[in-house]
Amino acid sequence: MGLSSFAVLEKAREQLQLQGARGIEGISRAYRLCDGSGYIAYDAFQDAARFMGLDLQNEEINSLWEKYGSDQGMNFVAFLEGIRGKLSDKRMELVEAAFNTLDADRQGYLSVDAIKAAYDSRCHPAVMEKKLTEDEALVGFLATSFASLDSVSLLDFIEYYSLLSFGIKSDDYFELLIMKAWNVSPDGFDVSSVEIKVKLVVYKNRIRLREFFVDYDKLRTGYVTEGQFMSGLTSAGLKLSAREMKALADKYKDPENPQQKVHYRAFCDEMDRVFTEKELEKTPLKEVPATPGIPGLLPDRYSHGVRYLGIEKEQRLEQLMRKLRQMCENKRILVKPFFDDAARNRNSTKRVGHVTGNQFKQALNSKINLRLREDELDLLLEKYDDNMDGMVNYVAFAAEVDPPAGGATN
Repeated sequence: MGLSSFAVLEKAREQLQLQGARGIEGISRAYRLCDGSGYIAYDAFQDAARFMGLDLQNEEINSLWEKYGSDQGMNFVAFLEGIRGKLSDKRMELVEAAFNTLDADRQGYLSVDAIKAAYDSRCHPAVMEKKLTEDEALVGFLATSFASLDSVSLLDFIEYYSLLSFGIKSDDYFELLIMKAWNVSPDGFDVSSVEIKVKLVVYKNRIRLREFFVDYDKLRTGYVTEGQFMSGLTSAGLKLSAREMKALADKYKDPENPQQKVHYRAFCDEMDRVFTEKELEKTPLKEVPATPGIPGLLPDRYSHGVRYLGIEKEQRLEQLMRKLRQMCENKRILVKPFFDDAARNRNSTKRVGHVTGNQFKQALNSKINLRLREDELDLLLEKYDDNMDGMVNYVAFAAEVDPPAGGATN
C-alpha cells in the first residue's frame, strides 16, 4: 500500500508553518518555476520543495505526484491548496481589501517598509496585556510573514493568510485578525477615523475614560463585555453611532478570549496618549509634543482634509473633485470667497475655516449654482467634516478645487 498523500500534506503543512517568513519567500520562488497554468515539472518540484523548507523523501514526493501529477506536470496550485486549504470568498474579499488599502497607488506590490508602517500592533493581544511591546509584536509578525521578501505581491499576501486561515474555523475570528492588523472591515468602515474622533473629544474635554469602565470590572481584569464597553462610551458623553461603537469594541477585543470581551484598559491607554505617552518613565528623555500629533489638532489642520473614506469612496471622490475643478474653471470662479461670506454671517458658528453642513450645501448649489446631486453633496460632507461633528472644513475643500494663487477670480 502506497504512502498516504494526506499524511504527506500534514507533514508539509507543519514544516511550512515552522518556516515562517522563509516559507512565504519559498512559495514565491516556487511559483516562478511553474508554467502559465500553474504546473511544475517533477525535478522543478523537488527544487520548489527545497525553497519552501520542506524535507520530503522521494517516496513522499512520489505520493504527492500520484495525487497532483499529470502529463502536464504537477498542479502546484492544487498542491498548495491541499497544504493550506483555499480561502472562502468572504475571507478572500477581506484579504484583498487589506492589500488594496495598503497598495493605494495600485502598483501591485508593497515594500516591506510599507508593511511595517501600516501594520497596527497596538491591539495585538500580547501588546494589550503588556507582554510584548508594539515593536516586538511587529518583529514577530514579520518573522512569520514577509521579512524574507524584498517586496510583497498580492499573491504573497494571499499565501500568508491562506496558511494562517487553515487553522481558523470561525470567520468572525479571521475578520477580527484582519481588522485589528490593517484597520479593514468587510463593509469598508474605517475604525481609525473613530479613534481620532474619540481622541479629539477626550483631549478637548479633558475626559478620563477609565472611570467610566472600572465599575463594570469588579475583578480588575482589564476586560468588560461589549455591551458594558458601549455603555461606558455613552456615559462618557461620546456621541458615537452604533456602528462606530461596534468598530471600537471589535478593535480592542482579544480574538482568543472565549467570551469575546473588550480590553478597555488598552483602549483607555491609547486614548490617553493625547495627554502623554505610555510608560514615559522608561524613556524619561523622550520629547513629548505640546499638542498631540493627531488630525484635527495639528497646526495645518485647516488646510487639508484629514479623513480617509476607504477605497471605493475615495475613487468616487476623486472623480467628483475633477468634475468640480472643471466646472469652476469653466465658470471662471473661485469657491472659497463664497464660503468666506457664509462664515462671516452673523448667524454663523464663527468657527475658523468651517461652515455648517447646510451652509456648505447652500453655497455649492444656490450661490455657486453647481447643481450637485444629494449623494455627491453627502460624499463631500463626509470627507471634509474633519472633526466628525457636522462642521465642514471649507478651507481644505477650496484648496482642492481652486487653482493656486494667480488663477481665476470671482
